[in-house]
Amino acid sequence: MSTHCKKESCEHLNQMCSDCPDFVGGDDETKALIWTCKKLAEILERLDICERLTKELRMLVLSRQKDESIMIGDDVEIVIVDVRGDKVRLGITAPREISVHRKEIFDVIQQEKKERQHENLSNNT
Repeated sequence: MSTHCKKESCEHLNQMCSDCPDFVGGDDETKALIWTCKKLAEILERLDICERLTKELRMLVLSRQKDESIMIGDDVEIVIVDVRGDKVRLGITAPREISVHRKEIFDVIQQEKKERQHENLSNNT
């Protein structure tokens, strides 16, 4: 008796062959293979989720080495100045009208703006 999915292309990727209605029995080796296939399907699903999130957030992930740079538009250049352990030093060249902040500082600025807007709305009513 055959121990594989009879369909040429199993439509049940997340369930894999053991749950496929066409699956027929199996020994320990086949069960181990099926377990491996299920784990592979889980990994592929996680990768698909990561890929979709990256697309939704429009995050471009690049590898750069010391003294290499990245351009954003025509006017903003980010240079890898130094790499030491898990720390990366960046140099940023941008026009004065473009504000550049570390994320934690940016978040504080945004929170302060919200609070001022809320105070202004409260004062106007």
